[in-house]
Amino acid sequence: MPDDISFVTTADDATLRIWSLSSRKQIRTFRFDTEMKEKTKGDAVSARAVAASPRGEHLIIGFKDGSLAILNMDKWEITQQIKDSTGCISDIKFTPDGQHIAVASHDTLIQVYEFPSMAKKATLKGHSSIVKHLDWATNSTAIRSESGEAELLFWNAETGEEVKTGAIDYRAEAWATSNCTIGWGVQGMWRQGVRSSACDRSSMAMNCLVGVAEYQLLAAGDDFGILRLYRYPCISKDAKAITQQVHASQITNVKFGIETKYVFTTGGEDRSVCQWKFK
Repeated sequence: MPDDISFVTTADDATLRIWSLSSRKQIRTFRFDTEMKEKTKGDAVSARAVAASPRGEHLIIGFKDGSLAILNMDKWEITQQIKDSTGCISDIKFTPDGQHIAVASHDTLIQVYEFPSMAKKATLKGHSSIVKHLDWATNSTAIRSESGEAELLFWNAETGEEVKTGAIDYRAEAWATSNCTIGWGVQGMWRQGVRSSACDRSSMAMNCLVGVAEYQLLAAGDDFGILRLYRYPCISKDAKAITQQVHASQITNVKFGIETKYVFTTGGEDRSVCQWKFK
């Protein structure tokens, strides 16, 4: 990755863009329709998801046609392309140790790969509709995932089997991320008239006031382009939030930066990226 602290976005326009956090400018672009060895177009280069390896050496990009590409950041080239999914890739997550990847798709399946070999380890079957979000457990042994039908399923990542009693078995599980919009820790962000489309939990606790205990934050985006910032866990239906209109349409994704004071959002119809800083 560039020396400057940065973040990455992908889009239907067949581009991957790296943005500088300090200068708030684009610093590099990679075009999939011209830079990949096998020149192609359409859904095969319309990028819908991206994930960085823990050390930032590789990016995994998911496309609308269900394919994946591995971008080596040192060589700045695509080193591998695979296609095991038949639907649009919606989410990609590395395990905290960087040894495995889980890929969610609109074909209702989740593919689990070893990294960096990209040998397929398991296919998770159980959702009745598109898989929207997923999270790994911090010990890399379990996965939870959310579908378009508001299903929250739990999986044994070693065997690939659904854990039917996962809501109980994993009730005390520590999750590396909190991007599923359904669950105990995020239930307070759901309220009448609000449909949360994406959320993220800060990786670091913060202390905004002297004498106040440290706490994590939850950022939630909705279908109306509104970003809400809660304390995490957010379990009360009366939970208070800092609210800001940030996009003209649905917020398609929201992420905290490495520094908790930064939040990044992407819009749907307005096709924009916003960088937010709070004190």
